[in-house]
Amino acid sequence: MNNEDSRGLAVNMQKKTMVLSIAMAVGAFSSTHLQAQGSVKALEEVVVTAQKREQSLQDVPSTVNVLNAQALSASTITEVNQLSNITPGIFINSDQVGRNTKIKIRGVGPDEGSNIRPSIGFFYNDIPLMTQLQGGQSVASDLDLGDLTRVEILKGPQSTLFGESVSAGAIAFYNQRPQLDEGWNGKFSVNYGSHDNQQYRGALGGDVSNTMAFRIAAYDNQVEDQVKNTVDNSRRKLESNGFSAQLLYEPIDSLRMILEYNRRNSSQAGGAVDGLDIISYGVQTITEAENKGIKLTSADPFDRKVQMLFPLTEKMRNELVSLHIDYDISENWSLTSISAHQMNQDKYGGSALLGGYNASNGVVEGFYAQGDQEIDYTTSELRLNYDSQNFTSMSGIFVSRYDSPGTRGDFGYVFPGFVFPLAQYIEIEKDMYSLFTHNSWHFAPKWELIAGARYTSEKGDGRNSLENFQGIYSEQPLDTSVFDKSSSKESAWGGTLKVLYNLDDDIVLYAGVDRGFRLGGVNNLGEPNYDTEIAVSYEAGLKGYLFDRTLRLGASIYHTDYDGYQAVLYNSEAFSFITQNAEVTGQGVELEVLWMATNNLELAVNALYNEVEYDKYLGATCDNYQLAFGTCPNNPVEGAQDLSGRELPASPKWSGNIALQYEDDAMDGYFTWHLRGEYAYRGNSYAHSVGLGGDPMQVIESYGLFNASLGFDFPGGWSLKLWGKNLADKDYFTDIARQPVGTEPGYIQARIGWERSYGATLGYEF
Repeated sequence: MNNEDSRGLAVNMQKKTMVLSIAMAVGAFSSTHLQAQGSVKALEEVVVTAQKREQSLQDVPSTVNVLNAQALSASTITEVNQLSNITPGIFINSDQVGRNTKIKIRGVGPDEGSNIRPSIGFFYNDIPLMTQLQGGQSVASDLDLGDLTRVEILKGPQSTLFGESVSAGAIAFYNQRPQLDEGWNGKFSVNYGSHDNQQYRGALGGDVSNTMAFRIAAYDNQVEDQVKNTVDNSRRKLESNGFSAQLLYEPIDSLRMILEYNRRNSSQAGGAVDGLDIISYGVQTITEAENKGIKLTSADPFDRKVQMLFPLTEKMRNELVSLHIDYDISENWSLTSISAHQMNQDKYGGSALLGGYNASNGVVEGFYAQGDQEIDYTTSELRLNYDSQNFTSMSGIFVSRYDSPGTRGDFGYVFPGFVFPLAQYIEIEKDMYSLFTHNSWHFAPKWELIAGARYTSEKGDGRNSLENFQGIYSEQPLDTSVFDKSSSKESAWGGTLKVLYNLDDDIVLYAGVDRGFRLGGVNNLGEPNYDTEIAVSYEAGLKGYLFDRTLRLGASIYHTDYDGYQAVLYNSEAFSFITQNAEVTGQGVELEVLWMATNNLELAVNALYNEVEYDKYLGATCDNYQLAFGTCPNNPVEGAQDLSGRELPASPKWSGNIALQYEDDAMDGYFTWHLRGEYAYRGNSYAHSVGLGGDPMQVIESYGLFNASLGFDFPGGWSLKLWGKNLADKDYFTDIARQPVGTEPGYIQARIGWERSYGATLGYEF
């Protein structure tokens, strides 16, 4: 965005607010008209724990998108990465089995799949999920959503209650918990679809005694990538399986304990690396292919065919053991304790024969890779809660230890007659503690004041470097003594101050400010340490129900300033990520409506206008195109550029979703059927930061996707659903990458969105 656009932002925001108001008025008129035609059933209350206690969604003074089990099932959402397809303002783009993931909320998050901490936190039953070293993102990408009760997506800084890696937002997952006195219960499903999509899920729960209950859930999934490797006619195969085992012990009414073990395995093998396809071949590739008599596949990425000799294999295992204790001390006081230990192990490897073409490295005679990562992450949280009619309070302490004793990667570039070996070694450990409080005071019959604060301190030690002529391909051991060690100590505070006004029993208005942070620390990719990021967000909104609770409405307007934003750019010459602190501003308007138009017809609309740009970003590294083709402006210094006033990547201004579902009985009520249609729109954005004379290929064009399903619910708990996604078979990109200087910058590849797919799901529940 240029400076003229920036100056016009205030006018734009006024226009968007006017559009929002008109939409609300139209909805009000339509609902009133239909109400006059007959009685319509009211919508159910939505209960969330966004403030770490159960309350109605309308009593939470911030933007929270909630997807319950029914909503996930209705949209056939089974993977974390698919959440961005049905929720505006969220971008999740993952390669392989979840490494190198870009995750953004409202356009904010790491601009590359770097190894620094993310700005969006993932939580599983209030437990922060660990971050990988390779890829810098949460291991939540391999979570199966089959036995969840809901997903809560909290937008904007959430540091008061959720900690340090949530300066842009948090995504919280809650699974089905065991319950006493519910008898035996369970559910099973089988899902078959195109691309050899096979998913098997099951869950079973019941009482062990009058004080104990259990629940076990398991899954097994597999799918083939849409991109075909014509070298061996293979497609990348993605597989995952896992289970969760929970035991509830409730010896007295005031004490409740849940012990859980969760294990998840995922793997990929063969096909095209990362599911990438080619947009453009470089001169080297074309020349080399002609010299060797090899006919290249078309440069059309949507033919979904590539030539790649890099049969990468990867296996990842995640384990989580947790103990959740709730103890009611008295009528008003209670204690909550959550302790967890997580382990992540990631092994990958691949090799290319002589004469191979590799979309990750341009033209090379061959390429070898082998890596191993293991991380242990231990967390403990203790909360003291007070709850009375007019005042609630929560205070607590959180401690964690993150330890990776030695992650290594060995790489060998095979040229005619020799191998050029490199070895990478990463070691890091971090100790953190936080003190926090969150309070709510009903100081008048219709007024509520919410205030809270959190202080966090962390010490970290780590080392990282990339060494030539070491590692297994050099036929000599890796010498870790050559790796420099870095240390850091960072601390920050966050807080919230908001006021909420109950217009009546169904409508709530709120306004306030949140201060969030993302700690700096050791850069585990060999570059200097980076500073802490501070986010200050102002938000005002409206929530509630209209027309006898047949329409649920949420509308918000926000403005967020990021001071010291951890902007990340890839240094292709040093095979590392450079982290710089910039200044960023984001602002926008969001509208969410759920409307029971009739007892049979439901309409859901969610729209977001979001504008986010660098206010000040001097000295940003030039992109691969600028360096290769001499267009780097060299301003303010040689080899760098000024990105001030430019849009952040992966941040479309407009995004939205519309879903329409009709449900009715058939055969005199013997079974019910429902027909659902969905449309998701994402506006233009950049794949990577683009400055003056920057890469013209980095624009990701806007696209819209149509999905639909037809479902049947039969007596006895049986169900059948036929579903289709991207029914118009829209071709679209989710990421674009140009090869680094030193390999072949004319070689451009993209991750393409999924083509049309379809399938059927058979389920049984009792």
